[in-house]
Amino acid sequence: MMARADAQQLAEFERKLGAAAKQVCPLYGVDPQECIDDAAKATVFGKFALHNNYFNMDGDGDLGHNFLMRSMPTGKVANGGYTVNMRKLAKFSSPTAAVKEYCIRRQRGQNYVG
Repeated sequence: MMARADAQQLAEFERKLGAAAKQVCPLYGVDPQECIDDAAKATVFGKFALHNNYFNMDGDGDLGHNFLMRSMPTGKVANGGYTVNMRKLAKFSSPTAAVKEYCIRRQRGQNYVG
């Protein structure tokens, strides 16, 4: 279940991503509102958007990538009970660059939202 945003959070999120979505999405035949909705779900209204990655996309962005590491419980005590989970998270120069990559991945049928 996605956390709910208050009116101020929603307005700020729309301000950051709305203009880019309205500019880029029509060029790729993508509904801008659908783009904004996917981004809101993927990053809890931008709260967890690292380096303009509003879609939590793996792989490379126009600025390359970051490695995101998390310790995950394994349920086994023999190896200390934890394992490291590592993701290659795309890094973008702007919301516009992230929206463009989102649209391209959608067109290709790739996983565009993490």
